[in-house]
Amino acid sequence: MKVLFVVLLLASGAMPAYSEEPPTCPFEKIPPMKIGSYTLTISEFAASEQDQDKRDELQDKKGYRCLASVTSKHGKRKVVAREWDMWWLPESGKDLNGDGMPDAVAVGYWGGAHCCWTYWFVSLGRRPRVYLKLENERDIRIDEAHPGHIYIRTLDGAFDYFDGLCHACTPFPAVTLEFQGVQLVDVSNHFLEEYDKQIEGAKRAWQVATGEEFASLQNCRGYDRHREKDPCASGKYNDARSAALSVVLAYLYSGREQQAWKALDEMWPASDRARIKKLILKTRAEGVLSQIGVAARKSGSPQAR
Repeated sequence: MKVLFVVLLLASGAMPAYSEEPPTCPFEKIPPMKIGSYTLTISEFAASEQDQDKRDELQDKKGYRCLASVTSKHGKRKVVAREWDMWWLPESGKDLNGDGMPDAVAVGYWGGAHCCWTYWFVSLGRRPRVYLKLENERDIRIDEAHPGHIYIRTLDGAFDYFDGLCHACTPFPAVTLEFQGVQLVDVSNHFLEEYDKQIEGAKRAWQVATGEEFASLQNCRGYDRHREKDPCASGKYNDARSAALSVVLAYLYSGREQQAWKALDEMWPASDRARIKKLILKTRAEGVLSQIGVAARKSGSPQAR
């Protein structure tokens, strides 16, 4: 297990790093941000309520305690987001979508130990407004290391606990997005070298984790929490399953679908391939990529403000 962990750690070294611990929302410790003629603040939702019990009750009822707002130099305040914990991305103030106007990104976090993040992209034009909302079970980071491009990097959180795997065992596929106008597009296939390093490491991990033994198993039915697991889905093969899925997902998310299914044929029990392929495609269709373009169309174009 220790050997496998080291191999997977080396494999993931080429991919972006992500945090699993969001900051809390101590309102007095989140100073206002000044961007151009606007002031960005995080404030308490029920701050006007003096009675603490009533304040807590109101917050619990609404499901959030923070407000993110943008205030003009004339004092006009617009609330752009609400959530339980909130903060502003430090990259707020940059022109993320290339429309010539600075953007701000409000971040909301709610849920348990590993869930969930919401990002509100706000254009600070003449009339500030949210032009895109992105939700994911993993956080994002802004990648400015490539001249002429600003990338949105994340992991597809839809795969958390995929097919009965534990959170730590889950292979989260990397996703790279970039704005084209007000819409995000998937440009993950621009980073094949990163995926290939991950694939190489995961293939080694699969070998260490008795992957060949796993792939040769017969009569697999797959994981089902409502009945006893079959031998193919037992904990004995969790490392092999995780490594195999890492390879398949890296190929799939980098735009090489044919190679993804070829790897599945080589690394997964034949009797279970149809089921797991269907589950992979379903999960991908429900993940972060399902939001590409949708939020922008619903919110309208920032050029109209």
